[in-house]
Amino acid sequence: MRALRTTTTVALALAWLCCGGRAHAQAQTPSELAAGRQLFVEALADEEHGRFADAVTKYKRVLVIRDTPNIRYRIGASLERLGKLVQASESYTAALRAANPGGASADGEVARAVQTRLDAINPKIAHLTVRVTAPPAGTEITVDGEPTAVQGVAELAVDPGAHVVAATAPGTRSFRSSVDLTEGARADVPIVLEPLVSAPPAPPAPSVATHPYRTAGIVTAAAGGVLLVGGVVVLTLRSGAISDLKEACPGGECPASQRDALQSKRDRAQTEGPLGVALVGTGVAAAAAGVVLMLLTGSEKGTTARLVPTPIARGAMLTFGGDL
Repeated sequence: MRALRTTTTVALALAWLCCGGRAHAQAQTPSELAAGRQLFVEALADEEHGRFADAVTKYKRVLVIRDTPNIRYRIGASLERLGKLVQASESYTAALRAANPGGASADGEVARAVQTRLDAINPKIAHLTVRVTAPPAGTEITVDGEPTAVQGVAELAVDPGAHVVAATAPGTRSFRSSVDLTEGARADVPIVLEPLVSAPPAPPAPSVATHPYRTAGIVTAAAGGVLLVGGVVVLTLRSGAISDLKEACPGGECPASQRDALQSKRDRAQTEGPLGVALVGTGVAAAAAGVVLMLLTGSEKGTTARLVPTPIARGAMLTFGGDL
């Protein structure tokens, strides 16, 4: 029974392809018409085996060769099986117009079949109403990724299922809304394009008291401590040398056998005295200066502190100096 039905459908389709409809100027040769018939038979086979997308592609190629109500009907039927009700309705409507040119029933059987399908699927088509008030210049609106011209309000016929409405405009936040429509449902999507608001400037960071002289003060105070300790050590050694001289030379008379050694110790004691005093004095001054620098809370000009060697009789001493 199915084979008989298929054979009958093919026979009727080929008759419509050959005798009905409008042939394009470039498809009037016998070889082109033969190719169209073969392609039509292949499309029918695809439709019969559920390959509806392939069938639509081939039917549209046949339509270029010969435009007939039956071909448009078959395109609509395949689109309907794919769930593309809006496109199917458009194809059925085109088939109905072709079958009834000027209102005359030239192809009554096809017209009745087309009208039956339109009456069945049109109530299932969903409708999406998109509204936008005073859209800024450069506004772009898309429905399911396809650009859509909307001037205030637009009612769009859509297939049942999920749909995404998006909009962008210069100086506004992007708009996006998703809606899921059942068969015959209606939905209203108002587009709101909110202007971008510049973020307020961050509050200034709380001021923190700085101590530009702190490091220099610590270093200077530490150096002063080292000099002070060194001065005390030198003075202690000098004191020991003087004590040895007094012991070796009672009454100021030194033994001739130790004269050279005692003279060397006396010379060293004479050098260590001023050096020790200088070190102690410089150490005290440096330590005091370091404390002062650490107590300073800030200044517009930096201070460079340094220890400066200063020559003295029979030796040298370190002094504290600085540039402001």
